[in-house]
Amino acid sequence: MALLRTYRRFLEILGWCELGLAVVLLFGIVASIGAQVVSRYFFNNPLIWVEEAVVYGFIWLVFLGASVGLKTQRHIRIEWLSHIWGGRWAAGLYVIRQGVVIAIVVLVFPYALVVMNTESRSATIALPWELPRFLFFSLPISISFVLLAMTAFYFLLAGLRALPHGAAVEAILCLGDDDFHDVEKLMESE
Repeated sequence: MALLRTYRRFLEILGWCELGLAVVLLFGIVASIGAQVVSRYFFNNPLIWVEEAVVYGFIWLVFLGASVGLKTQRHIRIEWLSHIWGGRWAAGLYVIRQGVVIAIVVLVFPYALVVMNTESRSATIALPWELPRFLFFSLPISISFVLLAMTAFYFLLAGLRALPHGAAVEAILCLGDDDFHDVEKLMESE
């Protein structure tokens, strides 16, 4: 199905962009904390904006990471029934799991928008620029919800397509860490 392949490719590109932004945020957090340590302990002149900026960067990092985690299929899940039943039952449970993710996101997303409206009335405290606080609290949650729903929708469609064969759906992003897969194989052999 060409449309599903195109959608997967779009999500893959989006996932690499999310991962790139997460790397930049992590580098910025580490560099800011490093600059704060040097400024405070060597020059006795702390940077007042670092703590707030690091917290905001970390919030964005966490929610981008949630989306990347779903694209790599690395979120914690209990697959006891999938291993017992196997085949089509496991594929069916996979489809149900993706439907639950979509349902939760759809149910919670409107509340994030309400909170965003409330947060737009307050601004940052210590940053050099006065920015509305929703940029750092409800906006990352809302964007993460949209990204999670888009990814879960792809996995739902791919799972429905694989359901008659009982096949597994591959992750959208493969980070190439063979050690992780070796641990999975080791656990399956025990």
